[in-house]
Amino acid sequence: MRSEPYNPDWLVALATHQHADKPWLADAFRCCKTVVKQTRFVIHFVDPTDANKPAAEWQFDASLWLKDPVEGNLVIDVLKGMQVGAVEFYDRLFDPER
Repeated sequence: MRSEPYNPDWLVALATHQHADKPWLADAFRCCKTVVKQTRFVIHFVDPTDANKPAAEWQFDASLWLKDPVEGNLVIDVLKGMQVGAVEFYDRLFDPER
């Protein structure tokens, strides 16, 4: 997987506003400085290779939702240790114009 620089400011702002009760989420997004774009539906901040296996970096914990005025509904994959693993652009699955 090839990564590229990423500016997470828009996700930090969404998390700050929509999950004010979870300040760790905005902090976790601030750490997302590189991204791997696998498809137009998902971007990864952590390599999902061998997800959830004992030695894998990707250890899934929970999903959270954010809503962006342009992108629509976003599913946030939260990993153990309060790390953001990926953002899934949920509405793109149903709207080819997005």
